[in-house]
Amino acid sequence: MFSKLLHSFALSTALLGALTSAAPVNEEKRAGVTPVSASTIASYTPYTQFARAAYCTAGKATWSCGAACSANSDYIPYAGGGDGAATPFWFVGYSPKLG
Repeated sequence: MFSKLLHSFALSTALLGALTSAAPVNEEKRAGVTPVSASTIASYTPYTQFARAAYCTAGKATWSCGAACSANSDYIPYAGGGDGAATPFWFVGYSPKLG
């Protein structure tokens, strides 16, 4: 009985060792990481506000949905719609500031 238990333990340990051994890591040299400046990140803010406005359920037709719409106050809406269920909310327009 003891030899059978010892044999099972040895087999389990061997299998566990085989399964947990680390695979070789591809240590490809990279050219480096270029940090993005705070001003570059800030330049994306108007676009994130448009994405935020897409979740407003009302006011997109007149661009009066609250803070998300106020953040791009120069935006001129042409059309908008969707019901948030069968058709996602959407809007189309122009922002002179963003050209």
